[in-house]
Formats: sequence, C-alpha cells, structure tokens
Amino acid sequence: MASDDGSDRAESYSSNRRGVLAGIGAALTLPTTATVVKGDDTTEIPYVVTDDEVLKRKEVPQPWLEHVRNALQAKADFEEQVAPISGSQSVGLARSSETYGGKPGLKIRAAGDERTQSVIPSEFQGIDVEAVDKQDWQQACHYKTRDDVAGGLPIEAHWEDNGESYTGWGTAGFPVQDSNGNDRLLTADHLWENQSCRSSEGEEATQYTQNFGEVAESEVQPDFALLEKTNGSLDLSPMIIEEDGPRYTSGWFSQEAVSDLVAEGKSAHKMGVTTGRTTGTVDAMNQSIGFGCGNLENRGVILTGLDVGEGDSGGPMYRIEEVGEIEYAVLLGHTTHATNITDSMSCVGEDRDIGRTAAGHAWFHKNNEYDISI
Repeated sequence: MASDDGSDRAESYSSNRRGVLAGIGAALTLPTTATVVKGDDTTEIPYVVTDDEVLKRKEVPQPWLEHVRNALQAKADFEEQVAPISGSQSVGLARSSETYGGKPGLKIRAAGDERTQSVIPSEFQGIDVEAVDKQDWQQACHYKTRDDVAGGLPIEAHWEDNGESYTGWGTAGFPVQDSNGNDRLLTADHLWENQSCRSSEGEEATQYTQNFGEVAESEVQPDFALLEKTNGSLDLSPMIIEEDGPRYTSGWFSQEAVSDLVAEGKSAHKMGVTTGRTTGTVDAMNQSIGFGCGNLENRGVILTGLDVGEGDSGGPMYRIEEVGEIEYAVLLGHTTHATNITDSMSCVGEDRDIGRTAAGHAWFHKNNEYDISI
C-alpha cells in the first residue's frame, strides 16, 4: 500500500486529462555490467534502478545468476546463426523447467517454419532450446478514431504522401529527456507508417484537436520516436493514468531483474487507449520480432495472457513494486506489437483486433544504447 505521502501526492493531481500527456516519466541509466553483492550462495542484483542509483535490490541464488548470464550470451550467439536461415522468425529467452539454486532458469525459444524447426538443436552452449511455430505479429497501432478510456491519451501521427494527408493513431507514451537533456515525449515510431524502415524525424503530431509538436528523434528498429513539444498549453506528466487514478513511477527493471520476472512468471501491466490497463505474464525477454526493421533490436519484452489492441502502441509496460515503502509503477518497456489475435472490440463504432500477446522494446536497453533519461 502507498504511504500517506504518496496518497497526498496522488490526491494533489488535478490537471485536466486533455491537458496532460498521460504516461511515464522514467528512462534511466545503468552500466551494461551490473554491480552485484555476493554472499556464499546468494547474490543481490540491482532490481529497480535510475540513472544514478539503485532503488531496490533483490537476493537471488548465485548459481541462477551465473546461469542467466550464460543464457544471455548463448541466446545472442544462437541468434547470429539462425538469423540468415530462410524460414526463421524470432529468438528470445523464456522460462525453463530447469532450476538453478532452486530457482527456475531460462531457455532459448526460437520461432520458425516446419523446415527451420527440424534443424534447430535441442541445446546450445549448455542452454535448452525450444522450437515453436511462427507467430503473426502485428503492429498495434493506426487507431483512427478516439476512445477516451483510461490508459493514456491518444496521439495522432500526421504525414503527407503524393499530395494526400494521412493520420495514424497510437498511445501517448512517456515524458523523457534525450541524450542532450531536452524534454521529449516517447511513443511508437511506426505510427508514421509512411516512413516504413525510415526515420520519421520532422513529421507532425497532435493530441486530440491540439497541436503537440514534431518528431525530434526517430529510431526504427527499437520502434520509438521522441516528440518535441511546441504547444505551451500542454504539460508532460510523469504518471500513468489508471482507471482508479494516477500512478507515480520510479525507475525501471535492470536486465537481471527482467530475467528474474521471466523465470518466475511474474505479472505485469500494459496501458493503451484501446484496451486500457490489462494484466498478463512476463513470458520472454531479449526477443526479436523477425529480422528486418522494427525487430526491437533483439531486446523485446513479451507479455502473454492480456488484451492488447490496435491503438495501444506507444503505451507503457510496467509492474507495480514497493520502493521505499511506497508503491510505484516500474518500467518494463513500451508496447509496439501484438499477436495471438482472437477477438475484436468496438471502439466508437469501429471494430479493432484484440490480441492476447504483446511485445515491446525493453527500457533498460533504451537507456544503455540511447542515453534516454528523466
């Protein structure tokens, strides 16, 4: 439960939702090689981190941490081999039935067609390998009508092509600072669909009927865009707007922490303008989505067993954690793709595809590689 101080802060939030970009104010730095505190049989890993400190640590078995580091390296080496194979689609790390120090480990999971599966080994560098069928990943975007559900405000992506004007819809993401310390709004880059596999820098964005700004920085493979705000009447809010009110954020999960979430099958949420807040299981990490542009740089986080729909792209993936005796939202990633489409829902009179599995680019990688921070 949140402390009285956290409750007072939440109650003080009275800004109009249409004047606030609902999202997360967090993107923080952490060295690629995390510092650990070792005991005889256990290790404390950085769990919730910011750009300049560790907010929370977690004790894990030392054999498990050694296994995780071996699995991360084996997965990277394995992917270099299968990427050129015709029929291969993606590779990630998922929960294994094997235990290390009493804690479930990780296995490599490779998706491909029947021919590819027949040549995938059952083990690689001492790590179990599971071959699975390809999945029909779809970009969770292009939401062309407003639906003012809790979970963040819609953001409109505008562009012109051959004299025609177009609009794509997604979810307003997170207030961050770029590598130069400039305030930016992060959302999904693929909302500007005319720029497939190319930068969307300079393209325009609006929030409802109000001008917002333009794309100041665009990264295709991790699928994020940083928007420069030019409308002084709009604010950047460091909160997620949930159905029961605003949720303050505090840091993100380190790579070791995401490994822990996958191994233990922990739950996490995603927010978006189509389906609001839905909850699933952290199923895989360091996942690729194919081998072309928009592949999440082999740093995808996969959530299963939740609703994710067209229009949710750009919204946060997060988990509620107690940090300093106060409950905060801690970042996992931002939503970019959906698969396992099994349903549809009506949003302002239009049916939208709803999937049960979501993918998004990991937040620890955004900071490590792109120096995004709050």
